[in-house]
Amino acid sequence: MSDVAFGLNPFEPGYYDDPYRQYAQLREHDPVHRSDLGPWLITRWADVHTVLRRPGTSVDERNLPEGRRRRDRLVELDPKRADRASHAILNIDPPDHTRLRKLVSKAFTPRAVERIRARTAELTDEILDDLARRNEPVDLIADLAFPLPFQVISELLGMPEGDRDQLRAWSHTLTQVLDPLLVMEHAEAIVEASDRMVEVVTAAIAWKRQRDDDDLLSALIRAEDDGDVLSDHELIDNVTLLYLAGHETTVNLIGNGTNALLDHRDQLERLVADPTLDANAVEELLRFDSPVQFSRRIALEPFEVDGHRVEPGQMVMTGLGGGPTGLGDSALVQVGGVQVLLTSQRQQAMGTDMFTKMGCDLSACRLVVVKSSQHFYASYSKVATRVIYVDGPGTLTSDLGSLPFRKVQRPKWGIGSDVT
Repeated sequence: MSDVAFGLNPFEPGYYDDPYRQYAQLREHDPVHRSDLGPWLITRWADVHTVLRRPGTSVDERNLPEGRRRRDRLVELDPKRADRASHAILNIDPPDHTRLRKLVSKAFTPRAVERIRARTAELTDEILDDLARRNEPVDLIADLAFPLPFQVISELLGMPEGDRDQLRAWSHTLTQVLDPLLVMEHAEAIVEASDRMVEVVTAAIAWKRQRDDDDLLSALIRAEDDGDVLSDHELIDNVTLLYLAGHETTVNLIGNGTNALLDHRDQLERLVADPTLDANAVEELLRFDSPVQFSRRIALEPFEVDGHRVEPGQMVMTGLGGGPTGLGDSALVQVGGVQVLLTSQRQQAMGTDMFTKMGCDLSACRLVVVKSSQHFYASYSKVATRVIYVDGPGTLTSDLGSLPFRKVQRPKWGIGSDVT
């Protein structure tokens, strides 16, 4: 290890414009780093891959010491939350996770997934056609990346039309609970949004129980395995999770992915010309500017990572973002930018759990990213290159709060036919 001290410092000027510079320093000089804030930070791909799949670790924050949990600040404001454990599938361990996954999978049939893809394609065309008719500047995030997955999720769940505008505002506020810095700063707004969202989702569940609709929420209500069904609390928490994790990661993938391809025109041309690169491209965009930068694990038993001992009750933050400086291990291929042909390693960002992907099926996301990249390249120029955050930046996700464009006249796209 170098004698020079390295660490993750989100308060350093310029960090949120390019966090990958600090990640690269950590990978090279201190790949298993004990943060001043307490958690371990692991940045090498191989170590991340191992820890995320290691037995004897947990995602349930109840296994952390008091005072170290993100929800502690929320409980201070609303003590009733102290006795209510999360039933969201991303926050529980086996065997509860296994049971929930089995039930939820019954709603995510091949037909349901195909409906996601078809509706995503249809809405993408509608939104881009509408943007093409405007003469004023547009915003990639506000006009496409944010509303598109929200509308897909709401329609697939069959949420009542009158609730959707409110749900959109509340879910946007609730995404801040995913980040330890933002949850401290916006705790009161998060509690208020959470309470209102629970009320609306509870009412929607009761409404659906009286109907025989063909939508995802109705399918979740009807899901049954040997007499076992999802409770109302489990339904509420996982519908909320869909709006939070499913929506947030998809917004970031569309925004970050489109931005990356616009900055790497040669890769966009290659992707449009060769549809067989679809899977590689989405995996690479997830690695290059990962929508989720870290994933947590809590040690239930002692274990070692590269000679460092992690004790029970300690949190390990696994770095998912690769960035333009490389894949995470110096022994592996290094790249200077996004490479849609890159197949050396699988990204870690979206994991393997259905609830991390169901906001936007990856093949549907590819279609959105490529279509929007073509559209914005052909007709627009970036107004600003700096990242502009709406609610203040956090460390857990990589999200462009705003990415404005102005209309320009360019020659027609010359790569080939429209993406289908």
